[in-house]
Amino acid sequence: SKFLYEIGIGFTGLAPGQSRRSLASTEATTPKASVPVVEDAFTKGELVSHAKFGLGRVEKYADMGASSIVTVRFNSGVSKNLMMKYAKLSKVK
Repeated sequence: SKFLYEIGIGFTGLAPGQSRRSLASTEATTPKASVPVVEDAFTKGELVSHAKFGLGRVEKYADMGASSIVTVRFNSGVSKNLMMKYAKLSKVK
């Protein structure tokens, strides 16, 4: 390019005292997305409540960390596999 002659061979685009390594480390770091932690484990036979589906009993719970799945048979007779992080189930005592 004809402009390369104008900026000169010594142009690096870095501030005085800044190295390429320090520039790369500050631009390349991105914060990790936080994963919601699901603390409530359910046991088979436990009574639960869901805002849309109503009351139901836990048939199965697959503990897979943040992606845990619970199978609930609701009083309507319908069984649902729900991801814990989205299900918003509450235990009924």
